[in-house]
Amino acid sequence: MFQINVLCFLISHKSDKLCQKDHVGSQELDKSKLLLLEDGHCLKEHALAICQFQKTDIGQTFSGTSMYTLIQMVSAKMGITFVPEMAIEQRLHNNTELNIAQLNEPGPHRRIAFITRLNYAGVKNIELLIKLFKQNLAEKEDLN
Repeated sequence: MFQINVLCFLISHKSDKLCQKDHVGSQELDKSKLLLLEDGHCLKEHALAICQFQKTDIGQTFSGTSMYTLIQMVSAKMGITFVPEMAIEQRLHNNTELNIAQLNEPGPHRRIAFITRLNYAGVKNIELLIKLFKQNLAEKEDLN
């Protein structure tokens, strides 16, 4: 088993008070503005765990069926949302209306694991994929 740690980022509209920050702590978030994926989605559970929020802390909020929907809702000034680091470039490319702030909470924000059988014939391919992930994530860290 191999693991890679990935950060989570807060996405807000440029008009939001959080847009002036590059790093944001969960205590700074207006929970009433938080847009999350529907119940049962792993990213929702993950975001709540990172911030140490309970579902009851969030109250009545909008939820989306996809990250794309949530990002469009943020673009429309309907709230704020979370996006994992690996999806930022793809999901937010050239969107000048949005601000990206690293969620400043301790520990890994997302853990990706590759698990194979001991006799799996494609282990070399998995190792190459892991190497690619690590290189890409290291390059992004160097840019920050």
